[in-house]
Amino acid sequence: MGRVPGRRRPAGTRPRAAPEPGGPTLPAEALADADVIVAPALAVDTAGGRLGQGGGWYDRALEHARPDALVVGVVFPEEVRDATVDPLPHEPHDRRVDAYATPQGWVPLTS
Repeated sequence: MGRVPGRRRPAGTRPRAAPEPGGPTLPAEALADADVIVAPALAVDTAGGRLGQGGGWYDRALEHARPDALVVGVVFPEEVRDATVDPLPHEPHDRRVDAYATPQGWVPLTS
């Protein structure tokens, strides 16, 4: 699962990993102290489904989050799917997002 159907990369560009922040890192267990967790996504749906890049890192890290922590998926507007028409796949281990954020603002989701 790497590409979102309908999304095209601009001509002349190649896929590359996002730059990683510098400085000290925290273990995934530190998410237990977080009230809000921002999770990048290739797509989200209106039922809270989140499509990552396929490595499972965020899925494993989110296992450490408190149940009441707000998880926000970060996407572009064209990466938001209507779950009633085009839902994302969902596995039992996947943590749904509670909201999504785009450059235009954020949208809370209700289950």
